[in-house]
Amino acid sequence: MEDKYTTILGDTWDLIAYKVYGNSKAIKKIIASNERYAGTYVFEAGIVLSIPPAEEGGVIQNENIAPWRR
Repeated sequence: MEDKYTTILGDTWDLIAYKVYGNSKAIKKIIASNERYAGTYVFEAGIVLSIPPAEEGGVIQNENIAPWRR
């Protein structure tokens, strides 16, 4: 089951990924789930996006990096 995220004015793909996953590396998975908005760089408020589950979101935790830098 996919979660939903409603944009606020000024959201960008990397900012959305950071907000929902705590990491901006999942941008491609979020865009793939929302192809209709793939050409959008800065979002208007009120757009509802589908967010894939974290394990499918491509969030990578590198254990060799200090926790505060992940």
